Amino acid sequence: MNKIKALAIICARKNSKGIKNKNLSKIGEKSLIQICIEQALRCVEDVVVSSDSTEVLDIARTYDSVVIIDRPSDLAEDTTPKLPVLQHSIEQVSTQYDIIFDLQPTSPLRTDESIFNSFNLFDENKNAENLISVSKTSSHPSYNLVTLNGAGRVKLLDEPLEPVTGRNFLPETFLINGVIYIWRKNVLMNKSDNKIVGNHTISYETGVIESIDIDTYEDLQLAEAIINTQSR
Repeated sequence: MNKIKALAIICARKNSKGIKNKNLSKIGEKSLIQICIEQALRCVEDVVVSSDSTEVLDIARTYDSVVIIDRPSDLAEDTTPKLPVLQHSIEQVSTQYDIIFDLQPTSPLRTDESIFNSFNLFDENKNAENLISVSKTSSHPSYNLVTLNGAGRVKLLDEPLEPVTGRNFLPETFLINGVIYIWRKNVLMNKSDNKIVGNHTISYETGVIESIDIDTYEDLQLAEAIINTQSR
């Protein structure tokens, strides 16, 4: 299959709260950043890695065709939104492509097929400004998602006007899972509100397993167990 004529940006900063140096964590013999880079190279014409981590950038340099961006510290804080990082990356490279992929290293179970299929869907929807991947949720804000106050008292996140007697009476809800983001470059570069969902955002649904996001050591162990099972 021919590579997609697009730019893939991999954002992989140094610090992380759940797992120290998360993007360097390994599943088998390869780190999350390696898995992501190699997948991007299989699927997309141009690949960029943006990081403030010397170790991440050193790994990226071992791939001849990957463009390296040493991310400034003010774009690598815990509170830094993703869109300015993507915009900074595009400003640093000269890309001919109007399609921008944002591929997170923390989605090691993402399939090449989903990258190609989501691009085809996006390409067919000429009015779409961006695409986000989603997966069905097992919870609903009007049924079993709650907030707690300081005294531990419970309040439904989305209080319905009438009591809900079963989930089958509720519409399906979906989670933005971070597996794949696609942007039109001109839309991304003119974004100033840091919002990823707009009036012309479309979605691509991925399965539960593919949607696993590495945030904790338990997530890492689960992903490794699944990959080991799939490789047998």
